[in-house]
Amino acid sequence: MSDTPDLLVDLVRVPNGFEAETIAESLLARGIHARAFTAVGDTMQWEAGIKPSCLVQVPRSQLRAAQIALASIKSDSIDIDWDEMFGPEGDISASPAAPRKQSMVKVIGLSMLIGVGFIFVLGIAIAIIAIARHAILEPR
Repeated sequence: MSDTPDLLVDLVRVPNGFEAETIAESLLARGIHARAFTAVGDTMQWEAGIKPSCLVQVPRSQLRAAQIALASIKSDSIDIDWDEMFGPEGDISASPAAPRKQSMVKVIGLSMLIGVGFIFVLGIAIAIIAIARHAILEPR
């Protein structure tokens, strides 16, 4: 492991981009240079029907300060009960509405995949018909 103090290291993984960005902005307000990486977590849930986590990273030199600040932020944010919202481990599947939402996303994702597959096969069939028609109408 490198001893580079500016190297970004994982602080926390959270189930959605909103929580990651909220944590990162709260840490930035306290002078800790946090970054939220949410593109994969926010995109893959719709494109592939899976739910990867979003990541918050901080420079290695600020990791301990960020851990202390994060604990303080969570204890100060009494308006949002993260454990009630996402379960004690930050797992979105612990929320009551999650199973239906996740299954609906999988159904929609599978439907889109089947639709794209159908269009692909239809395109190949049309190309074969066009090639065959061209060969019949204009023989060499």
